[in-house]
Amino acid sequence: MISRNILRSVGRKEIWSWALFWFALPFYFLLSFFFDVVLDKSWRIEWLLIAVATFGVATLLGFAAKFLIINKFFGTRSAGLINFLLVAVIGGTKNVLVGGLSLFFGLVDSVDWAFRIYGGAGLAIGILISFVYILGTRIDHKATMVELEAARANLMSHRAQAGRLLAEEQSLLLAKTQTLLLPRLDKIQRYLSSNPAPSKAVHQLREIIQKQVRPLSESLNKAANRLIVQPELPAPRRNRYRLLQDRIPLKSMINPSSMSVLLMLGAWSISYIILGFSAANWSLLFSLGSLTVIFIAKSLIPVSFRTKPGAGVWMLSLIGFIATNPLYWPLKEFSQNFEQDMLLLLLFLNVIGCVVGFAYSRSFQLDGLEMVNQMSRDNEALSREIALFEQQMWIARRNWSFVVHGTVQGALTAAITRLSGSENPEQYQIDLALEDLARATKALSKTPETDIDLTPAFQDLITTWSGICTVKFNVTDRATRALARDPNARMCLNEICKEAVSNSVRHGEAKQVTVQVDRSEDDLLIIEISNNGRAIDPLFTPGVGSAMLEEITLSWSISNQPATANVLLKASLPV
Repeated sequence: MISRNILRSVGRKEIWSWALFWFALPFYFLLSFFFDVVLDKSWRIEWLLIAVATFGVATLLGFAAKFLIINKFFGTRSAGLINFLLVAVIGGTKNVLVGGLSLFFGLVDSVDWAFRIYGGAGLAIGILISFVYILGTRIDHKATMVELEAARANLMSHRAQAGRLLAEEQSLLLAKTQTLLLPRLDKIQRYLSSNPAPSKAVHQLREIIQKQVRPLSESLNKAANRLIVQPELPAPRRNRYRLLQDRIPLKSMINPSSMSVLLMLGAWSISYIILGFSAANWSLLFSLGSLTVIFIAKSLIPVSFRTKPGAGVWMLSLIGFIATNPLYWPLKEFSQNFEQDMLLLLLFLNVIGCVVGFAYSRSFQLDGLEMVNQMSRDNEALSREIALFEQQMWIARRNWSFVVHGTVQGALTAAITRLSGSENPEQYQIDLALEDLARATKALSKTPETDIDLTPAFQDLITTWSGICTVKFNVTDRATRALARDPNARMCLNEICKEAVSNSVRHGEAKQVTVQVDRSEDDLLIIEISNNGRAIDPLFTPGVGSAMLEEITLSWSISNQPATANVLLKASLPV
């Protein structure tokens, strides 16, 4: 039976290749020699010229079909039928040319044109089926390897550029934030140092937060999900093929059912051309004897038996030779002369070719599977590397988003709060506001660290809001031990605290914020941040801070607590 894999291979445009050319070449020249020269006893050089010329025409027709028809119409369900029709037309045309040239050179007296057309088309289709049967796995493997090679090239390109891209990304983010924010912060600092009426500075700070800090933070937040690596496609790789695997499992190389159609079709065609229709029909029955011998030979080979490729070819050829005898000797009884006896030896070539050819196909299938699995494993390993690199890129962008949205916005908010307390703030308030601006400038002057030490980070947060809001921290020992082994969790906790305190003051005018962190399970922190500011509006619009909480926490909520007149932010952070 023809398998689905074979039918799929017939429909591939990749079969129109030099491999098909070299596969068909010996078929046509041997058949021309045996049936036109030997069978008709016509030993004239013109037959060679005709064989070369007509095969050349068939090759040109194949190239024309590939570029004018195949590349345009392939990829459809009817691709296999199109291939069969094209091959039949090319084969029939070639055989008609053989008939016409043989008349022209006086090699024959008459030509059976119907036989030439149908015989040529049938022979071409038979060669196509044989090609796909034996080399179909090679075609499928080649198509799969092209896809894997492209994926591998993409991954290798990522890996080769990872370090440079990360460094470039860090430099780009640093330059972007400094260019947008540092000049204006410097201008405000100089203005505050020389002007005791800071209302203009407060207005500018609010403008910076609304028009630059928040949009920049949102931009960095969105950019964290994008990479800029472009794949570099590799040069086509030439694969080297071997006839059989090293130490081949001989038993698995023999498959009588797969080769049955091709073996019987070959036997019928050879018998029909040499001996006629009646003998050809009997050949189908005798072919069952050959298949039975092959099946018995396979059953006698131990499953564990392995051999070298050279010895394997000889053993397979011997099995094919023995299996041909139940086919050859009965058909020899139909022979009427010595020439027919000699031409019937093609039956040995047919059976041995099927046994060895299908063994090659099976061996190549195993080779291809091994190569695909190895490349898939390599690609999987590379994918893990790229995933880690993407995490680094994500963290780099997220860190800058945290710096801009958390540290910088918090410092500017603190400065605004200090300067907005009265129309004429005292010098110490201006000095504290200048310190806030200095903290923002410092945060923008270097690449953010990914490993946070929470003790100085919490102290920095307390200092930032000193005189505006009292911030207290209570972290249990269980939570401290979990945070000590997870730098990502430390970074996330720090950003949650900065966001919560900043929002408590900016939106609620809170005077006290309390942060409590505990570990409810081995891999889960419970964060509760309460403030005594104004109650939140249940219909508030989520912003950048809410988006951050959605990404880095397992769950979170914010609610008013009437019993304590506090606002409570509660979040679960995996560790």
